[in-house]
Amino acid sequence: MRSFLMEEYQPNGFNVGFNVGLEAGQTIDHVHIHIIPRYTGDMDDPTGGVRHVIPEKGKY
Repeated sequence: MRSFLMEEYQPNGFNVGFNVGLEAGQTIDHVHIHIIPRYTGDMDDPTGGVRHVIPEKGKY
Protein backbone atom coordinates (compact mmCIF):
# COMPACT_ATOMS: atom_id res chain seq x y z
CA MET A 1 0.00 0.00 0.00
CA ARG A 2 2.85 2.38 0.84
CA SER A 3 4.41 1.87 -2.60
CA PHE A 4 1.11 2.53 -4.34
CA LEU A 5 0.40 5.67 -2.29
CA MET A 6 3.95 7.00 -2.79
CA GLU A 7 3.77 6.49 -6.55
CA GLU A 8 0.21 7.74 -6.98
CA TYR A 9 0.07 10.66 -4.50
CA GLN A 10 3.66 11.44 -3.35
CA PRO A 11 2.84 12.18 0.33
CA ASN A 12 5.48 13.45 2.76
CA GLY A 13 4.40 11.04 5.50
CA PHE A 14 1.63 8.81 6.81
CA ASN A 15 -0.51 8.28 9.87
CA VAL A 16 -1.41 4.63 10.37
CA GLY A 17 -3.91 3.45 12.95
CA PHE A 18 -6.88 1.36 13.92
CA ASN A 19 -9.64 1.62 16.51
CA VAL A 20 -10.44 -1.37 18.73
CA GLY A 21 -13.66 -1.23 20.75
CA LEU A 22 -16.55 1.20 20.91
CA GLU A 23 -14.79 3.32 23.54
CA ALA A 24 -11.86 3.75 21.15
CA GLY A 25 -14.07 4.92 18.30
CA GLN A 26 -14.56 1.63 16.44
CA THR A 27 -17.74 1.90 14.38
CA ILE A 28 -17.31 -1.05 12.00
CA ASP A 29 -17.19 -4.53 13.54
CA HIS A 30 -14.22 -5.95 11.64
CA VAL A 31 -10.48 -5.32 11.53
CA HIS A 32 -9.34 -2.57 9.19
CA ILE A 33 -6.40 -0.19 9.14
CA HIS A 34 -6.49 3.53 8.43
CA ILE A 35 -3.59 4.73 6.26
CA ILE A 36 -3.71 8.51 5.96
CA PRO A 37 -1.30 10.20 3.54
CA ARG A 38 0.04 13.47 4.97
CA TYR A 39 1.51 16.49 3.23
CA THR A 40 3.69 19.35 4.38
CA GLY A 41 1.34 22.13 5.45
CA ASP A 42 -1.87 20.05 5.38
CA MET A 43 -2.41 21.05 9.03
CA ASP A 44 -1.12 24.00 11.01
CA ASP A 45 0.28 21.70 13.71
CA PRO A 46 0.37 17.93 13.05
CA THR A 47 1.44 17.21 16.65
CA GLY A 48 -0.72 14.42 18.05
CA GLY A 49 -0.94 12.43 14.85
CA VAL A 50 -4.34 11.47 13.53
CA ARG A 51 -6.41 13.51 15.96
CA HIS A 52 -8.31 16.15 14.03
CA VAL A 53 -6.84 15.10 10.66
CA ILE A 54 -10.43 15.54 9.42
CA PRO A 55 -11.56 18.37 11.76
CA GLU A 56 -15.28 18.12 10.98
CA LYS A 57 -15.24 14.40 11.90
CA GLY A 58 -13.48 14.68 15.29
CA LYS A 59 -15.70 15.15 18.33
CA TYR A 60 -12.82 15.39 20.80
